[in-house]
Amino acid sequence: MRSQASASFIVRMIGLYVVLEGVRTLLIQARGVNVGVHKLGIFIPVTDRGIVLYGVSFIAAGFAATVLLPLLLSKLPDRWVGVLMAAASCLIGLVLGAIGIELITSHAQGMVLFGGLLSLDGRTAQRLCGILFLPLALIFVVVVPFLLYKNGVKSRM
Repeated sequence: MRSQASASFIVRMIGLYVVLEGVRTLLIQARGVNVGVHKLGIFIPVTDRGIVLYGVSFIAAGFAATVLLPLLLSKLPDRWVGVLMAAASCLIGLVLGAIGIELITSHAQGMVLFGGLLSLDGRTAQRLCGILFLPLALIFVVVVPFLLYKNGVKSRM
């Protein structure tokens, strides 16, 4: 039951973030041809059609993650919820690892990550942040699934 509550909370937070990005996309005021912005890793053309299409899509996906997925998770057995959480943890770890490697190997002078939440100026800051992302990725790929498995095995004894 705890794993279902945890998974529901995580899915709701992700859903709310996607809704926020959808609203931020709809509020973009700049318009132009052959111009775009990156939201959630997707290049969005800054035209009326592109902004409305992607903004509404993000809001719908976020709403589904906030309302519908927790309902589906509550119907699954704890074992499957643990497996899904471990898979999601591995996916997050792989993304963090890819970001870390990109930060270490990139020759760009400045980078903005996570929709402007993290702004890195200079190669030293990028390398340091990349070096910090790699152990974090290892934790998400190895440690968190192991703890989920260990917790799941204990709860069945």
